[in-house]
Amino acid sequence: MNQTEKARRFAELHHKGAPLLLFNAWDAGSAKAVAEAGAKAIATSSWSVAEAQGYRDGELIPVALAEQIVGQIAAMIDLPVTVDFEGGYNGDNDDELAVEEPLEIQLLYGSSVQPLQKSISVTMRTPGCDHELAVGFLFTEGIIQNRGQVLETQPVPFTDNTIVVTLGTNENPRLQNSERNFYTTSSCGVCPRPATRRRWRSARRGSRRALPRRSTQRTRGAARAGTPRRWCAPSGSSPARPRGRPAPSGRASRPAAGAAP
Repeated sequence: MNQTEKARRFAELHHKGAPLLLFNAWDAGSAKAVAEAGAKAIATSSWSVAEAQGYRDGELIPVALAEQIVGQIAAMIDLPVTVDFEGGYNGDNDDELAVEEPLEIQLLYGSSVQPLQKSISVTMRTPGCDHELAVGFLFTEGIIQNRGQVLETQPVPFTDNTIVVTLGTNENPRLQNSERNFYTTSSCGVCPRPATRRRWRSARRGSRRALPRRSTQRTRGAARAGTPRRWCAPSGSSPARPRGRPAPSGRASRPAAGAAP
């Protein structure tokens, strides 16, 4: 069979419900033994091929030697051959990591004699386009109205995470739009720091304080003194009162059962 016929034959061996069993070979001799045992196709294992030649797995065997071994296997048998070629020997196995760092955006405005400087926000970003990010942030927040208001953008010397946006002499930023809290997170989310947990507990305690504090204390004091607690009556009726106590103005109190009139 030629290469095209072997490829067609290999595709025909794949049937739903009847998986194709492949046995790994590491050289021409082992491939011949597998074929003579009745295999319908031959596969290779990157580990076994490399170890048989004295190399460790992980594309450490030279690609020319790996191609030579596969060629010898394909020439020895008249069956389809599938090869474990690992990552394809692309020559670059390093992963690329995107770094995320904070960037402080400062604004310089006012007269050239006595300029004013204000820190606007700290945001997270991948370093590389800090100038465009700073100007775009000021525009989207309404602090500046157009790019023409910006005279220059410069990083603070000896720092990588602070940039200063300088406006023209007669340009007045709308700083009222910056008087709010800018919420910024990194891609991994907000870390559960102790300060965050304290704020959460404080917020939960604040929700409890919405209850009538004075009546709650009175009820607890009454319980400690051994007197009955003040419970709410069922819906549609007036609140229950301890027996024998006077009713509010305009109402008569029913005496307790068995009590003298």
